[in-house]
Amino acid sequence: MIVCQTERLILRHFTEEDLEPLAVIHADPDVMRFFGGARTVDQTRARLFDFLSAYERVGFSKWAVVLRATGELIGRCGPAIEPIEGVEEVELGYDLAKRYWGQGLATEAATASLAHCSSVLGLRRVISIIDPRNIASQHVAHRLGMRHEREILWRDRRFRLYSRSFPSISDSLDRL
Repeated sequence: MIVCQTERLILRHFTEEDLEPLAVIHADPDVMRFFGGARTVDQTRARLFDFLSAYERVGFSKWAVVLRATGELIGRCGPAIEPIEGVEEVELGYDLAKRYWGQGLATEAATASLAHCSSVLGLRRVISIIDPRNIASQHVAHRLGMRHEREILWRDRRFRLYSRSFPSISDSLDRL
């Protein structure tokens, strides 16, 4: 199922057929260095089934990022529910195959995801959890209009929590 499209990308639900290309991306230690290290095929399979399950359970999860021109799966981007200090938050995450870094594709995918979260899913707040060493992801978050909110302890490590809030229709009406 296609979720949204940009000039260069299609964001769609993952399928079981995406395991092999996703496993190749997640086996790259450079891609996964801020996510706890390279993943095995079994670890990637477990994550993929988490995404598929979440589509059924909550209606969204990380989406496959596919090049429109070729149909190639180049990464993942999208929202997922994450427990943060006892509160469930919707976290926008993104990662791409290394050969697609530096082309603005992460920003393009994340911008489309953020717009979908606000306009289609009706979310009022989205966060991103970013390793403090991951300068490129911090730049993407800033380009999305996210602001550094605070430092958090997540999965036994320190991270930066970035957030962006969206006004509701009633908030807009209250200002009239």
